[in-house]
Amino acid sequence: MNSKLKNIPKYWEWVTLDDIGIIVSGGTPSTKEPEFWNGEIPWITPADLSDHNEIYISKGSRNISQAGLEYSSAHLLPANSVVFSSRAPIGYVAITKNELATNQGFKNLVLPNELVNPKYVYYYLKTIKELAENLASGTTFLELSTTKFRQIPFPLAPIEEQNLIVEKIEEVLSYINESLNQINKSLIKTELYLRKCIYNIFKGSLLQNDYLLNELPNEWEWKTLDEIGKIYNGGTPKTEIKEYWGDEIAWITPSDLSNSKEKYISKGKKSITKLGLDNSSTKKLPKETIIFSTRAPIGYVAIAKNELTINQGFKAIVVNEKINSSYIYYYLKSINEYANKIASGTTFLELSMEKFKSIPIPIPPFEEQNQIVIQIENILEDTNNLTNELHLQKMKIVNSKEKILQEAFQGKLIIGNNKSNSVKSYVEKLKTENDKYLFNHLKTYKIKRSVRRERKNLLNILALNFNNNSFYFEDIIQKSGMSIDALEEEFNSLMKNGKISKIYDKKSKSIKFKIS
Repeated sequence: MNSKLKNIPKYWEWVTLDDIGIIVSGGTPSTKEPEFWNGEIPWITPADLSDHNEIYISKGSRNISQAGLEYSSAHLLPANSVVFSSRAPIGYVAITKNELATNQGFKNLVLPNELVNPKYVYYYLKTIKELAENLASGTTFLELSTTKFRQIPFPLAPIEEQNLIVEKIEEVLSYINESLNQINKSLIKTELYLRKCIYNIFKGSLLQNDYLLNELPNEWEWKTLDEIGKIYNGGTPKTEIKEYWGDEIAWITPSDLSNSKEKYISKGKKSITKLGLDNSSTKKLPKETIIFSTRAPIGYVAIAKNELTINQGFKAIVVNEKINSSYIYYYLKSINEYANKIASGTTFLELSMEKFKSIPIPIPPFEEQNQIVIQIENILEDTNNLTNELHLQKMKIVNSKEKILQEAFQGKLIIGNNKSNSVKSYVEKLKTENDKYLFNHLKTYKIKRSVRRERKNLLNILALNFNNNSFYFEDIIQKSGMSIDALEEEFNSLMKNGKISKIYDKKSKSIKFKIS
């Protein structure tokens, strides 16, 4: 056993995953055979676990049929088996709530539940993602082989302690998850508080039912975006002309703002050349231009940190003198809902140039604009500090969760009974139970392999014995050597797929068949 393994209680024992259960791989029925799909058997892929936060899983996005199970390398796993994704990606874990099958992206553990608690295995496997990835290999993508999965070390404790450890883990995780929920609620409240503050600063209640209702403060006046600056569309140089693309001029698309919380933007993922600029509808925009995405999606906003260009997913505004570009930036960020409301389109919503130009904006005197920007940025600083602190607390809690799981499998979470030799006897019991399951598993596998061979050879048998001549169904019972049930199922499949066709035999006045 690996010398780097962490210390565990003396009466526990380091074994391997191969020692505690039967390891079963998955499989995918042929997608060319419709009868293999949409049956009654739940079938999962790693993708089904990508957003799955529960311990148990009962089904995936697709089901397979009994025929699909029999004619593939998929296996029906019993309830309380542990599934572990071994590629794309490695490390998703769940326990089967009922019988189901998996694709080949899993290594699965069928456990003797009276000796090994599935949840104990589940929580342990949650701690070995990095180890599993280090054991994996592959050029296109990493994959953990069955051989390597079998060799993963496992800290085997007596079943009584496994149960206590699971109970303690779930008690502690309950507190941790509640703390995380509270932090997430606080983060949401912080974001709502920020929006409300900015909304109130801009007299957001004035924008109701697409029109202006309340009076402005003294010396403020309503303007439209068209009245406070010059507005530009964007454009895209022809993508097939290499000379239009390079690293000379920054070119921004809405996707460049999708994950950005920054006020300013200086460049996007792509740039264009002077030739691309001259041969497209995009324009070089000066520093401090405000850009606003008007489709896919509507509402991303940024200020140009330097000269740049935009694609047709934006409208840009270069503001007049005595207009603070930051004031316009924050205002446009506050009217996302309104902007979407006045947009139109069938395939996707888009804010037209006409609609964008007509967006109303309350304009205070220049000095007051500056004061409002300072006020907003002070609020932003306070909320950002609070948000950062909440994220820091969240990270600490997540790290404590990982630490608790690590300690659980070192015997530090509960006070053990110190029963010497209790686990060594378990290893023998496990071997006996696993051998029993393996015996039945191999019998099933032999039957499946035989069924798959029958399916593959039936068309060859027909071609060899009958070529294009007609035959009765009864003629092939002896020729094929297949069971009636298997023969009938395979024969119907070949009929459905047009490999065999019916003909009417005038001489015998009955239905016969022939190879198509």
